[in-house]
Amino acid sequence: MSLTQEVSQRLRRPSRRGHQVDASARLHHTVRLERHGVAIGARTRVGGGCVLVGPLQIDDACFLNEGVNVTPAVHLEENVSIGQFVRLITGTHEIGDRNRRAQDTIRKPITVGRGAWIAAGSMVMPGVTIGAGAVVAAGSVVTRDVAPNTLVMGTPARFVRDLPMD
Repeated sequence: MSLTQEVSQRLRRPSRRGHQVDASARLHHTVRLERHGVAIGARTRVGGGCVLVGPLQIDDACFLNEGVNVTPAVHLEENVSIGQFVRLITGTHEIGDRNRRAQDTIRKPITVGRGAWIAAGSMVMPGVTIGAGAVVAAGSVVTRDVAPNTLVMGTPARFVRDLPMD
């Protein structure tokens, strides 16, 4: 068995750190699973250089391209596609006084609905929900919820048009 197969095989089994990776999931050998509680569903594919920090949930048949960074408290529903170098950021800070503006860390969960696509280089900020079937255009920064079956783009991401539902 090659080193790549050995590492991939090891990542598919529950580890002592509490990760749950379905046996049919395919993870590139350079994927990093950090902290505890990373759950990856059946037929999901994760590309090289991705960093997944638990706890988080990736449902069945998702695709994460190269260099994706997912922080704790993220849920990707079935059939979600994530483009290269996308960042899903759940951590933020309370704003303090002038002596120290960044105060305590706050986690605000992100949910990406079934069948949604977040294109390359986009960032999704804390507390955002992206609706089922929505598309986030490449390079967008999503600061607000995205309605199902819509296309958004820009910095900050704004509604462009409704998408067909069939």
